[in-house]
Amino acid sequence: MGSEKQIPDLQERLGRIFAKKIYGIVITGLMGLMPRCSLYCSKDAGDEYNVADFEDQQGNIRFRRIERT
Repeated sequence: MGSEKQIPDLQERLGRIFAKKIYGIVITGLMGLMPRCSLYCSKDAGDEYNVADFEDQQGNIRFRRIERT
C-alpha cells in the first residue's frame, strides 16, 4: 500500500513502522509488558526476537516509576 513501493521488504517495512510510528506510555511495569509482547513479539524491545531494532528494552513503550502523592 503506502510504503510498499519505497520499502519492498515486508520485515524491514514493519520494523520501520514499529520503530518510528508507534509510541506508548504506561503507568505500571506490567502494563508495559503486554503491549511489548503484542507489538514486538518479545517482552524486551532490545531482544533478538523482536520485529524492530531498538537499543533499549523499553522500545517506544515507556514506563517510568513516579511516586504518587
